[in-house]
Amino acid sequence: MKTATWIAVLMLLWPAAASAGNCVDVLDHHAYDCRFAQDTGETYAGCVRFTSPGTIGDFDLHAHVEFPSGTSNFDGGCSCDPKGSVKKPQFDAAKTFDCLKRGFGSFVVSGKADGKTIAKGHITGLNGTSVIFSCGPFPKNSLNNGADPCPACVPGGDSCTGSAGPCCAGLTCSGGICQ
Repeated sequence: MKTATWIAVLMLLWPAAASAGNCVDVLDHHAYDCRFAQDTGETYAGCVRFTSPGTIGDFDLHAHVEFPSGTSNFDGGCSCDPKGSVKKPQFDAAKTFDCLKRGFGSFVVSGKADGKTIAKGHITGLNGTSVIFSCGPFPKNSLNNGADPCPACVPGGDSCTGSAGPCCAGLTCSGGICQ
């Protein structure tokens, strides 16, 4: 009888456990090793990391991308995609996300997070440029003794000392803080 009770309890809890969480729960404070392919045929490497609460969006994207034309560090504000309908919206409910890189040369970054990878990543630029990407965990030899292996940019107001990474575009490190 005890076994049947536990099976019944697990069956009731399983759907909630399987659907629990949204993209912030999955992405928050994680860094990912990424590969990009542009519609021009160029491919390149980079990394992204996410922080919440965000200073730009619900949570923030910090990226370090090694474009063929040179390295770029940028940040953007993000939100989890909604689920449901107009009549019954469920905002910030999905594991898919959209981020907007702010400022000059704005573009949208989107993808689907599952905790270990980012799949179906896509970037759309204002000029119609299209990039696809996927991200996964860093190789074990790049973990840098526990330090964040992604040298993505640091947003305004955060420390720019040690292994924190460079300040995001438009900011400079002054007094140990990106401003």
